[in-house]
Amino acid sequence: MLASNNPEDNMAKLHRDFEKVKALRKFNDKEKWCPKCKKWLSLEDFHKNRGNPSGRQNTCIKCNETTNGEICGVSAVYWEEQLKLQDNKCAICNKPLVNLGKRAPHEDRPERDHCHITLLPRGVLCGRCNRLLGRIGESVEILKNAIRYIEKYENNYLGKYALSSILSSK
Repeated sequence: MLASNNPEDNMAKLHRDFEKVKALRKFNDKEKWCPKCKKWLSLEDFHKNRGNPSGRQNTCIKCNETTNGEICGVSAVYWEEQLKLQDNKCAICNKPLVNLGKRAPHEDRPERDHCHITLLPRGVLCGRCNRLLGRIGESVEILKNAIRYIEKYENNYLGKYALSSILSSK
C-alpha cells in the first residue's frame, strides 16, 4: 500500500519494492544470479532453458563446464565405466545409446540418472527413459499401475470387440 500522497515518494517506494522482488527472484531482464560462483552475470552467460522462469539454466556456462561430468560429486570416469558395464545401452529399455553430443537425437543421448532423494548415482539411461522416471516422480506404484494398464489392453480385446460390433451392425 502506498504511504504518501506525493507521487515521487510512491514511485521511490515502488522502485525499492521492485528491487527487493528482483533480488528474491535472482534474475531480471539483463542478468541472473549464479549460485555456484555467487555472482550476478549477464543472461548471455547462461544456457537457455525454457523450463525455468528466467528462461535460462540455473548455473552459468563457466560453472557448468567446471563441473561437467559430475552429478552429486561423482566423476565423469564413473559414468563412462557405468556406460561400459551397461554395454552402451539404456539401463531400462536396452536401446543403444549414441554419444554424439548435441547432434544425436535427445532421446538417444546417454543421460546420467541419480536418485533425487538420496542423490546417489544409479545408471545411464536414454533421454526417453530418464524423462519417464522424472514425469512419474520416480514412483514405483505409478509404474506398476502403468504396467497393469498396458497388460490389460495388450491384446486390445476391447478395441476388437467394439470394432466387430460396429461392423456387424451395418
